[in-house]
Amino acid sequence: MSEKMKARRALVKDQARRKVSSLYMALAVVSCVCLVASNILVSKRLTYGFTGGLLLFPITYIIGDVTTEVYGFKAARRIIVMGFLMNFVVALAGAVAAALPGVENDPSSLAVDTIFHIDGGMAMIVLAASMISFLCGSLANAKVMQLMHNRDGERLFTLRAILSTIVGEGVDSLIFFPIAFFGVIADGYMSWADLGRMMLFQVSLKTLYEVVALPVTLRVVRVVKQLEDESDH
Repeated sequence: MSEKMKARRALVKDQARRKVSSLYMALAVVSCVCLVASNILVSKRLTYGFTGGLLLFPITYIIGDVTTEVYGFKAARRIIVMGFLMNFVVALAGAVAAALPGVENDPSSLAVDTIFHIDGGMAMIVLAASMISFLCGSLANAKVMQLMHNRDGERLFTLRAILSTIVGEGVDSLIFFPIAFFGVIADGYMSWADLGRMMLFQVSLKTLYEVVALPVTLRVVRVVKQLEDESDH
């Protein structure tokens, strides 16, 4: 057998040993679905002062906490980047669908056109702000989790979950809101003080979401760790 063939077989065996965990794949899928869905639901503005995107978007941060805690920062980063790319694919496909001629006065067609219509103006700016802020905020969230985990070990998960969310959501808001609402402020429909209050409200609400969900997050972390430990034996 040639050296080249031996090297190829060794590579195949090494790749087989490095199989991706089915639990990790499931978390990645849920995270991507929640991210894409939240960016569609954000079109629904609620009378309570937030959008429909709040229903699912914080789940992406919770999954980021779980994956960082169980698999490490690099594994969490892969899911974050994957979510970023999947969101781009959906936005691009939606923009193409919106640009194609549809059945006149069809409610479903009009809904797609309304959500995904991108004409290079404000819609494109908001989309870019949303994607960049998610990427930066999620990476900041995962990095804080990793640094605190390296310092504290398995202790103080609740503290690092909350603090990482505050940092991540803070970075997300600091990037998204000034970019997305700059035109509104420039036109005089909103002041920077109003924007600051909106940002503080969003960060507080999403952090509260994380706190309320903490018992579930803790349970998921324990179950995933247990199942991964069992699969290694």
